[in-house]
Amino acid sequence: MERDQVATGTQRVTFKPPRPPGWPLERVLHLMAGTVVLTSATLAYLCSPLWLILTGFVGVSLLLDASVGWCPASLVLYRLGVRTSAECGIHRDSRTP
Repeated sequence: MERDQVATGTQRVTFKPPRPPGWPLERVLHLMAGTVVLTSATLAYLCSPLWLILTGFVGVSLLLDASVGWCPASLVLYRLGVRTSAECGIHRDSRTP
């Protein structure tokens, strides 16, 4: 519930439904990478081995994400409005063996 100030000095109360947290960017990124890898591997098997270039690009992007913390797909997803796990309020507890 938010309160908006009206020019006359009275308050207007507006009700907005809560925004569901949805999937965080990291989860969407892994889903997208897995889908592209399986699709390109299938197309390489059925059509042409040149589709393996796409699989290699996804692999390089995942290595870049693991080492630096970002990849081209994560930048695009973030600009499209997909929120990170920190923005969604999802905290993973650190488990030590």
